[in-house]
Amino acid sequence: MPGQTDSTLPSFPIPSVVIIAPAADMLDLWLEILQQMKEVPSIQLTTLADAATAVARWRPLALLFDQELFAFDAKEFDALGRDVGAQVIAVDARAGKDAIVATVLPQLEAALTRWRIREGLE
Repeated sequence: MPGQTDSTLPSFPIPSVVIIAPAADMLDLWLEILQQMKEVPSIQLTTLADAATAVARWRPLALLFDQELFAFDAKEFDALGRDVGAQVIAVDARAGKDAIVATVLPQLEAALTRWRIREGLE
């Protein structure tokens, strides 16, 4: 049929964020922060083992990590984000909620703007 494609990619890009191996309490905080964004992205959870596959599939605007996990292989995580143009955001889960929100929310909003430009939506 004309105009149809077999591609599994969405015909309209969907902004997404990949959260890698979150602890339960951090997942709650990540979700709360994401809900505060002007445009709430699709939220994808993944394990450390499946992170590369999830990032390649979703081409997210940001990767979210706990600082301890990020420190495990910072160079690799930075490269993973760079490969898809995603902002890599790692936070110290021991920091206070207000400090985390104040740091992360502006980074996510900026990443969303860059993603929209990259996708030709702005």
